[in-house]
Amino acid sequence: MSNVYIYARASSKGSKAHRQQNTIPAQVEDCTLWAESNGLNVTQAFEERESGDLEQMKRPVFKSMMKVVNEGDIIVIKWRDRLGRNAMDSMRISDDIVRGYGADVYSLDVGCYFSETYEDDGKYFSTLFKDRQAQHYLSALREKTTRALRAKKERGEKWTKVAPLGSQWSHDNMLITDDKEITMIEDIRGMRSSGMSFKDIAMQCELRNYLNRAGNVPSQSALSKICKNIIIKVDRNLDGRKPKMRLEDSNAGMKEYIVSFKEQGLSMRKIANELNEMGYRTSKGGEIKHTQIARILKNLD
Repeated sequence: MSNVYIYARASSKGSKAHRQQNTIPAQVEDCTLWAESNGLNVTQAFEERESGDLEQMKRPVFKSMMKVVNEGDIIVIKWRDRLGRNAMDSMRISDDIVRGYGADVYSLDVGCYFSETYEDDGKYFSTLFKDRQAQHYLSALREKTTRALRAKKERGEKWTKVAPLGSQWSHDNMLITDDKEITMIEDIRGMRSSGMSFKDIAMQCELRNYLNRAGNVPSQSALSKICKNIIIKVDRNLDGRKPKMRLEDSNAGMKEYIVSFKEQGLSMRKIANELNEMGYRTSKGGEIKHTQIARILKNLD
């Protein structure tokens, strides 16, 4: 006897709280009534709160359901968009369930099993229309949300949970300047433009009690984001360090030997071996590699 699994889904965001509480139970109830009216007993109902835009096998509950689905089983959904809001993904996973698992998908709004779409063009296009309708709805919803957030941003109203750097949300959700944070940001950027490393800047932040909104010293990755596009114009050698010399310039006579060996027809590897046997080494005391010889010869051309 076939196992009947109900898959009920509601978005984890974008819906009002009372809708999120009621849609899943309503889906399960309607799918159960359909099963009973067709002489089928529901084995298990899988309830998930995830965005319909997320690929099915990346949803934890859906993935768990597919682990127990076997040949001849039936997955019941109230609406095709519960399966997903990406038309291609919904058709693909339905096809995979039918052809790969040997099971089937029944959606109450289309009124047919997915396997029947292979036999009936009308049912196939009806299913495809539902999937494309779900995708169009999601696209329209995103566009509507984007326009609403853009309008709020233009009015200076709260459009995102975290206020931009150098600002904060007032008690009435309006964007206002955070002078203390602006001072900290300008100081951090000043340190970076003077040539300081992010590690040194982090140490200075700790000394100057510059803390992020969580009350911690900014991490080096956070400092990197704050200093994005800052051009460091200072000479890196002003701190007294000697400029790093090239391998061929730090070893007297090495360039001449390389040219001579090359003229003799030696390969890059053999030249490197000859130099190593002569006692030449890199600045860190390592053996000279054939790739370094290739780079030297390229620069000499």
